[in-house]
Amino acid sequence: MVLATQPVIGKGTLASLKRPGAESEMGANMAGSSLITRFVFSCARSTLYSKKPEVFDKLANELATQLDAGFKDCISVLYGGDEATLYPVVLYTKGDWPILKRLGALNRTHHQAIANLSRSKGVCHLCMTGTEKYPDWHQCHQASWMCPESISDPRPPWSQQTLFTQLLARSPSLWGKTWFYRPDLFHTVHKGVGAELTGSGFATQDSSN
Repeated sequence: MVLATQPVIGKGTLASLKRPGAESEMGANMAGSSLITRFVFSCARSTLYSKKPEVFDKLANELATQLDAGFKDCISVLYGGDEATLYPVVLYTKGDWPILKRLGALNRTHHQAIANLSRSKGVCHLCMTGTEKYPDWHQCHQASWMCPESISDPRPPWSQQTLFTQLLARSPSLWGKTWFYRPDLFHTVHKGVGAELTGSGFATQDSSN
C-alpha cells in the first residue's frame, strides 16, 4: 500500500506538451514518471496492517494531521527571488474502492453487494442506490445528493467521519465530504470495467471464429 500526495500543478499533459512554448509553462501534473510527480508519504506491506486495522488507521490519521498542518501553518518558499507563502489545500483523495472504504470508514460500498444480498445497506457512498428506499441500482441520479432536490433525507455513508473530512478544509455539505473520496479512473476503467469489457470482446471474437 502506497500513500502519496500528487500536486495539481506540474509539467502538463502529453497533449499540452506538444504546444509551442509548453516547456516553459506550468500545467496539470500528469506528464512524467509517478516517482517525480508525487510525494510519497508511506509504503507498507499488507502483512503489516491487513490483520491490524489500528496500524492502518494510525498511518492514515497521521497523513491527515500533517496535511491539515500544512494548510494552517502554511509554507514559505522562494519564487522568482521573492519569498512567497503557500497554503496547500487538499482537493480530494483518489484510489481503488477498497482503499477509499478504509480511508473514509465507509459502510456503504460495492462490498455490500457481495456481503449483503438484500442490498439494504446500499452499494455506493455517493448515493443511496441499493437501499430499501432506492433498491434499483439504476436510480443513482435520483438517489444521489448532488442536487438539493434529488433526495430529502440522505444518510451519511459512515458511522463516524475520519480525520480527512473532520480536519481538512472543504464544503461542510454531505456531498462535499463524500465527494472527497473519489474513485480513481485508472482503477475503475483500465483495471476494472475496461479490462472486463476487453476480455469479453476477445472471448466473443474468438468464439465467432
